Amino acid sequence: MNEDKCNSCHNNPKEKHSDYCIKCNKRHESLSEDSFSFSFAARTIDYFGSQAISTDEAALFELIKNSRDANAKKVTISFDSISSSTNSTITVYDDGDGMSKKDIKETWMVIGTNHRSIHTKTKKGKTVWGEKGVGRMACHKLGDQVNLVSVKNKERIDMDFDWRRYENTTKSFDEIKFKSTVKPTKEEAGTTLLLTNLKSKWTSKRINDLKIELSRLIAKGSFEDTQIIIKTGNETGDTIGKRFTKLLESVTVHAPLKLQAKFYDGDLTIKILNQFDDGEWENQPLTNSRHFEKSIIGNFTVNLFYLPRAPSKDSAHELEKYYERKIKPQGRESLEDFLSDQVGIYLYRDDAWMKPYGGLNDWLHMAENSVQNTGDVRLSQIYGTINMTKKGNPEIKTTSHRESMLKNASWHDLIEIMGLILGEFSSYQKQWKKEMPVKKLQKIPDSTDNSPEEGIDSMSKNLLKTIRGFKINPNQKSHVKLMLDGIVNLSKNQTENSEQRVKDMGVIRDFEKNLATLGIAASVTAQEVAGSLEDNMELLKQGEKMKLDIEKEGRPLTPEEIKQSDIIIEKMRDNQNKMLHFMKFVNTLSLHISKSIGSSNQLTQVNVKNCWDTVSKGFESTEDELGVTRWYEWDIPDGFSGKSSEDLIVKFNKIDLECILTNLHINSLTSLRKSKLPKKTITVHYWHSDNTLHLAFKDNGIGIHEKKLEEVFEPFKFGVNNNSRTKEMHGRGLGLYIVKKIVERYGGQIKAIKTANGAKIELSIPEIKKVGT
Repeated sequence: MNEDKCNSCHNNPKEKHSDYCIKCNKRHESLSEDSFSFSFAARTIDYFGSQAISTDEAALFELIKNSRDANAKKVTISFDSISSSTNSTITVYDDGDGMSKKDIKETWMVIGTNHRSIHTKTKKGKTVWGEKGVGRMACHKLGDQVNLVSVKNKERIDMDFDWRRYENTTKSFDEIKFKSTVKPTKEEAGTTLLLTNLKSKWTSKRINDLKIELSRLIAKGSFEDTQIIIKTGNETGDTIGKRFTKLLESVTVHAPLKLQAKFYDGDLTIKILNQFDDGEWENQPLTNSRHFEKSIIGNFTVNLFYLPRAPSKDSAHELEKYYERKIKPQGRESLEDFLSDQVGIYLYRDDAWMKPYGGLNDWLHMAENSVQNTGDVRLSQIYGTINMTKKGNPEIKTTSHRESMLKNASWHDLIEIMGLILGEFSSYQKQWKKEMPVKKLQKIPDSTDNSPEEGIDSMSKNLLKTIRGFKINPNQKSHVKLMLDGIVNLSKNQTENSEQRVKDMGVIRDFEKNLATLGIAASVTAQEVAGSLEDNMELLKQGEKMKLDIEKEGRPLTPEEIKQSDIIIEKMRDNQNKMLHFMKFVNTLSLHISKSIGSSNQLTQVNVKNCWDTVSKGFESTEDELGVTRWYEWDIPDGFSGKSSEDLIVKFNKIDLECILTNLHINSLTSLRKSKLPKKTITVHYWHSDNTLHLAFKDNGIGIHEKKLEEVFEPFKFGVNNNSRTKEMHGRGLGLYIVKKIVERYGGQIKAIKTANGAKIELSIPEIKKVGT
């Protein structure tokens, strides 16, 4: 461009062109009638201020962010005249870099500035917290008016803003101007915002809640970078984080269980510390170990602290004693104080909490998981942090209103990985809880392996020996001995009664297993019966419609309608038979359970094949629906002695055998329903050898993962949800657990085996007499 054109441009502003102007040092856009540009109405300010920031507390945190990014060492928020409905004020002061007139014009007054995306670090090398360039609009959220005073390089600038000027006007956003006053000063650098005509009332309680919330919003390390003080009136003020940091350290340092996880370059590692039992950090072999090759999420770390309470917070419980002894300054009281405000798992990015992801916000679905998987870590029992950086995870970011996260691929990766971490932690703490009572008993001094009666006698002798050392007359000693004999006899009677109750409890538990099997079978049956009833109701509707049409038209049945009627009747008959069949099976199982409860001698002669026929026929329609072929095998495998027989008869509890076969059968049908194989099979192999009954139950369903072969026998571990639309089987993961308990009661063994196609359950029950074939 030549100089003439440049001069022409400046001499004739209305004739601007799209060429680059050397004198202007920018490109002028054409203002012809064919070109348009966006402009904002003045009322748009609401979208950046009061409507974009959900709470006043969040708005104050935005102003703290700005101060911290401006290298402030100290930020003071003062609330004055809070009891007044008209004169209350908020003052936010920081000793940061301050702003010059140029800074205010080109940065503070520019909505959505990219200043922080260019200047990404503070002077201490910390990543800045601001990112959207709209933080100063928090002033609009808090009050109608703001007085800005900023000092930089011994120059002071004063400005007054009245946000109400943007209301009820036809002006555009950039047509509303604010005057500034600049003068030299000896004041230190910094910025003060005086907010007046506040939009909401601040009470002492609300200010105290603000202190608690700010303690959550900022990670422990950042309190050392920037001191934040909240004060009311002439008070000295409270330093945010000071008390919380001490309490946090005292509680988390002594958490019974701790977890540290690291996700780095697609690999997840987890280690857990059992501090309650004075353990050491242990690396955890992951149940679902895999390299997240397709994960988009970047690196992050996780710290979890498990803080369970004893039942009813019983002070005599070992857990509560541990807390009282370890946590300073006030033991369990300090723990209560911490848990009242700080439970949950908090997501931090560059030491700033990504609110609302933490606290009682169950963003990781822990409550739902603890209901579905009994014993999982609950939200109320845990404190934790997820720590990441903006640089390492640029896609983990808030939406425009800052109160939720963008649900992108990185976010879904984070949720999935956290699910794995919490799953591992839950598995560990379940085992720890199981072992806790045993370890507690092991700590009790025990000088004898004798029976309870012998132990009581030993205790009696020791007491008498002690009493003899007392300075009491012979008559008093005689009375004491009589009293002691009475206590010993009473203790022995109570011991005998307790042993009998334990035996009775064992019988009750056996009945519970049988009843649980009946419940599982009834649940499956109810689903099948419900399906048949629904089909019949639909068929009845078709028949009624056909009848109404015929009556309305006053004509005889057509050949097609006769054929359709026959089909409807046949289908209804089939459904009726199916319902009766299932109900008969449940009735049979109920009858056998009832007889077993009332019978003193539960062992009877049982034909294994007939017992299996009774069970399998109960689910015949399900087998037909799935296309399942049922096979029998009764040959003696290599390595076993004995004579094979199809009609093997043994001395056994019939209902126990039916419960075993019912649960194994339902388990196989559930697996086969999920299988995509066209030919589905169930094979039952039974034989008797060396006074032992052997059963092998095999199917070619979806199988069992090798790492889960032991876990399949744990209760509630692999339950499935009922889905009436897909006819998915009922179940809560009790079937194989019940089978295992029945087998173990007989002193037998059971194991799960992964096969080439499907899975096999093998069990052996000793001391079972063969009475015929």
